Amino acid sequence: MPEEEAASETLIRILRSAKASGADFVVALCPLCHLMLDANQPLLEKRLDEEIDLPILYVTQMAGVALGLAPEELGMEMNSVSTRPVLEKLEPAEGKKAEEEGAEVC
Repeated sequence: MPEEEAASETLIRILRSAKASGADFVVALCPLCHLMLDANQPLLEKRLDEEIDLPILYVTQMAGVALGLAPEELGMEMNSVSTRPVLEKLEPAEGKKAEEEGAEVC
């Protein structure tokens, strides 16, 4: 069990560091890292009696968002931690940027 404990300590250190830095979400480049940070977050929250609530996106999900793909196309509903705050935060920014560039935004 020492390996599990070490993994949990590493995960909580990463998540706490991201939160303390003001991150709204984390983008993982490694599929296993995404799985560990996302799927284990609710378990860590229970074990530590601490709310983390930090969405973890896989790099291809972030690329898809940047390309304008729908969350359903990117499997966002399969993430353990809700990605809704990420999408809500990015939507207005994209619309404003497009308007500034002269695009007509509905």
